[in-house]
Amino acid sequence: MNNFSRRRFLLNALALTGSMLLLPVQKLQAQVVRLDPKDPMASRLGYTPNAATIDTKKYSSYQPGRQCSNCAQFKDNGTCSLFAGKQVSAGGWCMSWAKKK
Repeated sequence: MNNFSRRRFLLNALALTGSMLLLPVQKLQAQVVRLDPKDPMASRLGYTPNAATIDTKKYSSYQPGRQCSNCAQFKDNGTCSLFAGKQVSAGGWCMSWAKKK
């Protein structure tokens, strides 16, 4: 007769869980892709990775000092919520810039 007690089961489960924690864990987050300025959405919003090179005649809403790093859409991990989580340049700019609160 197989004598498999609850205590034995819990000890085995605990050992298995502990050994799994020791295994190398891969990042669950997918690789972040850098936004290409030629991306259709980026083009429509006038995204440029370097705000200093903006054509102010074409984009009259640009003001010096406005850049991705101080935009409300910019996240701490360098991605932008407007561009489906793609990584943007902190010194970049687009027409959807909004002051960070």
